[in-house]
Amino acid sequence: MQNPIRNIVRKYLSKQFDLRVRIFNIMAASGMTVSLLSTVSAFTSGDSWQECLMYLAFALFSAGLLWFATKTGRFQLCYNITIAAIFLGGFSVFFLSGGGYYGSMPYFFVFAVVFTIFMLEGKLSVIMAATELALYTALCLYRYNNLNIDPAYFESESILYETIFGFILVSLALGITMFIQLRLYKEQQKTLDEQNKTLGRISQMKTELFANVSHEMKTPLAVISVHIQRAEAFMKLGGEKGNAKVYESFALVQEEIMRLSRMVEGALAVSSVQELTHGSTETDVREILTGSVEAHRALSEKRGNALTLTMPDALPNVTVSADALVQMITNLIANANAHTQIGKIAVLVEYGGAMLKISIADNGAGIPPDLLPKVFERGVTDGSGSGFGLAICRELARSYGGDVVIESEYGEGTTAVITLPAGTEDKGNG
Repeated sequence: MQNPIRNIVRKYLSKQFDLRVRIFNIMAASGMTVSLLSTVSAFTSGDSWQECLMYLAFALFSAGLLWFATKTGRFQLCYNITIAAIFLGGFSVFFLSGGGYYGSMPYFFVFAVVFTIFMLEGKLSVIMAATELALYTALCLYRYNNLNIDPAYFESESILYETIFGFILVSLALGITMFIQLRLYKEQQKTLDEQNKTLGRISQMKTELFANVSHEMKTPLAVISVHIQRAEAFMKLGGEKGNAKVYESFALVQEEIMRLSRMVEGALAVSSVQELTHGSTETDVREILTGSVEAHRALSEKRGNALTLTMPDALPNVTVSADALVQMITNLIANANAHTQIGKIAVLVEYGGAMLKISIADNGAGIPPDLLPKVFERGVTDGSGSGFGLAICRELARSYGGDVVIESEYGEGTTAVITLPAGTEDKGNG
């Protein structure tokens, strides 16, 4: 069963939201709570039913604004409505109909000014905050010169209760707002630090890659040069033997050209890692897996392989780049297909605890024991690929807090396992 508090936090306080959106959601919820508590307090204190209805109306109004903003995304409009209708209009009515500066409303004036500064930008923020301060000051002066307040408000006990009620509610509203914002800020800083570390690793990876590639390219280029010169010499000699040597040299040149091509492919793949890890969103794993498996089904069948996908009825989202997830799954399915013929490739998805596990298992050739410990090293290959695919898969998974591991029995098959931190919102078939 899902945690309702966690779902509320995900819906209204997600780190994906803009700072002002989160603050508006917090303050709208706080305003709704404060108004409901005021309704209860007014009712239990024996206040007039008109006053109780007024507090209740403000609670419903706050709830309606929160719903409308979340549903339509028109948050700026809701900011403006809140400031005009509640802070300038509603708070003034409460002040005049209640105990004035003997009541709790001055505390709510502070709440209003803080909210306004947060919600608006630039000069408008300053102008509206100054307008509120001027209005609230004028209201206090008006009340001072027109003391037609209920005598009950002058009783020390009533003033005490009003004061305690006001500063506790407003302190809680502002305190909770600041607490949640600081917590989100710390989480974002942690995420930013992790992203910086990832970018640092990627930068180092690129530097090492280009150094390695520039060094490694010298060898195939030298071989190509030698064999072209050799072929040229044999072509001048002519004859059947000479022609055979020419073809032999051309075959070796072709091998070295393909080797260079794989190096370039690897360099381009690694250079794309930074783009893939930039920007994570809530990604539907079911959709990505289904699409990736279907895209490889025809290629698998061409090699006589049966490609299957097994998933539970409910799956969580994962917060990754959709392109990065596609890259990982596609690479591992392609690897399995390249090393399996007339066999089986099974994609299995499991979900337990806080991790999502995607296994891609085949019963193909497997990985030689001497190569298995090196499969995640850049440029290491059995000759069928660039040698960068698995290194990139692991780098991508780790950049999102997950990992990739490889298990293989030579001659019997290989299993590649991607693990990623799971979200909390299940995605079912319906």
